[in-house]
Amino acid sequence: MNIIKLFGITFLAFYITTGCTTDSSGLSNPIVKNSIDSICELLKPRRDSKVERVYIDEYYLSEKREQWIYSDSIEKYCTKEEIIQLAKEHKSRAINYIAFTLWLKKDPHEAVSYLIEDINNNDTLCAVKLDQGLPESLSSIRVNLVQRNRARYNVSIEDSIRIDKAVLSAKNRKAIWYYYVLTGYHFDDVAE
Repeated sequence: MNIIKLFGITFLAFYITTGCTTDSSGLSNPIVKNSIDSICELLKPRRDSKVERVYIDEYYLSEKREQWIYSDSIEKYCTKEEIIQLAKEHKSRAINYIAFTLWLKKDPHEAVSYLIEDINNNDTLCAVKLDQGLPESLSSIRVNLVQRNRARYNVSIEDSIRIDKAVLSAKNRKAIWYYYVLTGYHFDDVAE
């Protein structure tokens, strides 16, 4: 019986220090790897869906969401370059979004430039606000994050205007919810 307990403790310690295989390559800190693995597990697709979830709001019913608690560790222990790598290259779209929010805090101008460069990204996430979610393109979620929180992230007016221009000229503009804000489109006006 003691051998089984010893094996279990050894396996748990190994798992905690190495993490699962969620493409955390290039990151040296085991705390960051474990935070990423925990987020991937927490936000994985439910039931028959193939779409990852991401919680847009940081708090729900006055408690900080688990996803954002893990992201605090990523922010604390990652360099800016590692955060950029996660935002651009991680295979999990939820990690891309979370890392993008952290990058936006550190360097809004550079993050906005990447958002504009990647504006035609049609990868889909289920963006959950409060307790309801809706599948949305990653570029749409990023644009909404920046444009609705310009003051919070210190995004300049010039960068905001650059985003507006990019949205209006994007190939996938109709998949970006902010496009409808810019054009004043009302869904009620659609003829049946």
